[in-house]
Amino acid sequence: MTRSDKVVAYPADVVERYRREGLWGTRTIGGELRAVAERYPEVEALVTAERRLTYAELDARSDAVAARLADIGLRPGDPVVLQLGNTAEAIEAFYGLIKMGAVPICALVPFGHHEIDAIATIAAARAHLVQADLPGRDLLAFAHDVRAVVPGLRFTLTVRGGDESGIRIDDVATPAVPPAEIRTADDVAVLQLSGGTSGTPKLIPHLHCSYWYYGRATAQRWGYAPGARIGHFMPVFHNSGLHAGVFAAHSVGATLVLGSVWSPADVLATLEAERITHVATLTSLITEICDHPRYPAATRWLQRLSLAIPQVPGELFDRLDTWHAPMCQFFGMSEGFSTSMPTGASRRMRRETIGFPLSEADEFRLVDPDTGEPTDGDVGELCVRGPYTVRGYYGAAEYNATAFTPDGFLRTGDLARVIQIDGTACLRLEGRVKDLVSRGGEKINANEIEALLRKHPGIEDAALVGMPDPRLGQRPCVFVVASPAGPPALEEIRRFLDAAGVACFKWPERLELVDAFPRTPVGKVAKRLLVEQLTTMDAQPVKEVR
Repeated sequence: MTRSDKVVAYPADVVERYRREGLWGTRTIGGELRAVAERYPEVEALVTAERRLTYAELDARSDAVAARLADIGLRPGDPVVLQLGNTAEAIEAFYGLIKMGAVPICALVPFGHHEIDAIATIAAARAHLVQADLPGRDLLAFAHDVRAVVPGLRFTLTVRGGDESGIRIDDVATPAVPPAEIRTADDVAVLQLSGGTSGTPKLIPHLHCSYWYYGRATAQRWGYAPGARIGHFMPVFHNSGLHAGVFAAHSVGATLVLGSVWSPADVLATLEAERITHVATLTSLITEICDHPRYPAATRWLQRLSLAIPQVPGELFDRLDTWHAPMCQFFGMSEGFSTSMPTGASRRMRRETIGFPLSEADEFRLVDPDTGEPTDGDVGELCVRGPYTVRGYYGAAEYNATAFTPDGFLRTGDLARVIQIDGTACLRLEGRVKDLVSRGGEKINANEIEALLRKHPGIEDAALVGMPDPRLGQRPCVFVVASPAGPPALEEIRRFLDAAGVACFKWPERLELVDAFPRTPVGKVAKRLLVEQLTTMDAQPVKEVR
């Protein structure tokens, strides 16, 4: 059960101010969905390739799931690990968990034992919910393996199939008695996962009131309104999937259309058939769509294209700006803070910056990463706080002491500068302080992979860097100093990480053997110099990792 003593609370005066200014409400997320369903009962709330649900139907179906979960013995406050795809059953299950008071932990589908065992143990998870029919992976069998090694993990739950070894929670009848509100708006609603540099992802506790506001603020900035049809083509249980997809659409009575995450042809067919007005997706998918002859016609209803990337390359920006809708970048982190720009933003703002903070109540400052002193207009580490940014990681007091400033600002690890455009202070990212590789929107902790690779008998030392890639932003490349046992091949390294239960998107896609690493004056690996070497080495073919 999630414990309040493991959550860093917002100061009482800040809570009072957020409520006085109308940012935080007093309903839980389940209560917010019910209120929207009462206002727009016959409007489509959710569309997938297989199903269509009105707001009244989604509200009723999630009530039934909540009743089913309570019947099997799940309790309010119980953490539940999710590994689900972009399906209607997943959204029903998510809202059902919220309504009966459980706390979803939004894990990624590719995660293996290395990640899931640790997350479930840290959170004291009581259940593991998986999609039984996921192509290419038997998540039900995996969930049973996890349950065998994680103490206290009592229930294996499934949607979209399964067998007697798990409990199917989407096989329910409606109507059901709506569950009583047994949690409050100030309780933890969802545990997201960090993409940080400290090994196993940290748990990020979003409250009902703050997380719903995150979606509502996104909807306001991006121009969502009743009648809008929101095409979301990213994993829906990412932070961006929830705030920019589920909550943003549902907070205003818009229609959320969940599509295929990886297929350009399916995306284009969905855009055209559903007359999508707003799209949020990854740059990697958009570059493939641009090469498809069908894309000009399929995008003719678009009013806005939002891309989750810090900076779109100039050539791609010019190409995307020929679409029927303006391309707007957005930046966000699982901890909360987000920037974007209004649909009518100038070309310069859209091309050169990540926009400005989502909420007027957001606060940020740029500081010297070493001293913490303000940079006075120069590039500095971005530190943030606000009405949807957490004040600390769950149950991580020691780590919080360095990850947050004494006055509650999150140290993001991103380097940024302020640029004045059209009278607005916009942000532009200038690099990272923390050691991460960003592959198609997924953050890979270099320290985590390096520590694992040093256990390989053929590796004396390893350094993981981001290899520039026009489609994914970066791909992981590993530089290896071989041990006397002899250097491993790339495929051997990938098999080694697979055996360790590491998610496949973290596997290196290029291997470079070196005699020694370049070092900084204080002895750290000079990774910038390693990346520069990649521009002069012959390119090696890489196998796509999903």
